[in-house]
Amino acid sequence: MSDSKPAAIIVFRHAHDLPTPKQKEEMDAYNKAHPDNPRDESYYYIHESKDYPLPDPNEGIVTLPRQRLSPDGFTEAKNVAADLPNWIAKHWATVNLVITKDPRTIQQTQNPFQTVIPSAYAIQASKDPTINPGMNVEVKLKDDPGFNKEGLISDNHSTLICWDRQGLWNDDGDKKTYILQSLSKDNQWPGNFTRPQKAGTFYVFTNPDSNNKYDITQYNYDHTNGFVKFA
Repeated sequence: MSDSKPAAIIVFRHAHDLPTPKQKEEMDAYNKAHPDNPRDESYYYIHESKDYPLPDPNEGIVTLPRQRLSPDGFTEAKNVAADLPNWIAKHWATVNLVITKDPRTIQQTQNPFQTVIPSAYAIQASKDPTINPGMNVEVKLKDDPGFNKEGLISDNHSTLICWDRQGLWNDDGDKKTYILQSLSKDNQWPGNFTRPQKAGTFYVFTNPDSNNKYDITQYNYDHTNGFVKFA
C-alpha cells in the first residue's frame, strides 16, 4: 500500500564547498603575486577517491574521483540528513527516488551527490517496513538538468532532487532546461521566491497539472530552526 500523504518533489541546492572563504582569500593573494602560475579552485579540493554504497544494494557503489565539500558543507549535509526524513514524513509521501548530478568524473561536480547521499541513507533507514516492505530508495545520477521529469511522483511516492546552482535556475534563456523553472507552472519563477542558497533553501512542488507542472512552496532551512515556510 502506498503512503496516504500527498506526493511531492523536494529540490535543494548542494552544501558549501571548497575553497573556503579563507582559502579563497589565500588563492586570490597567491594569484596576484604569481600571475604567470595561478592556482584555481581545484587546488583546494580533496584529491582522494571515495566509495559510497547506494541505499539499494542492487545498485552497487558510486566512486567519487575527488571530494569538494568544505568541512562546513559536510556538517550541513549531516544536519539535513538528520532533519529531512521527519519533515517529509509529517507532510508528504515517502521518498523512493533521489536524483542528483552524476559525480563519477572530474568533469562533473561531486557536491550535490555528497550533499544528498546522507539524506538518502537516512530516508532509507526511516522507512516503515509495513508500508511497501522491501522497497529501497533508488538513486539516479543525471548529467544534465534537462532530464525527463515525467512521473517523478507516480504511485504517490515523493522524489528528492539535489543539484548545483548552474542547473537549478536561470534568469534568462530557455527556462525548460533549468530544474526549478521547468517544474513550475508556465515555467514562471514567482517574484516573491528567492534564489537557492547552499543547503538552506528547499522548494516543494505539489499539485501537478496535466503537463507535469507544479505549484511551488519555498522553505528556508537551518539546523536550529528547521524548515520554515517562506513563500
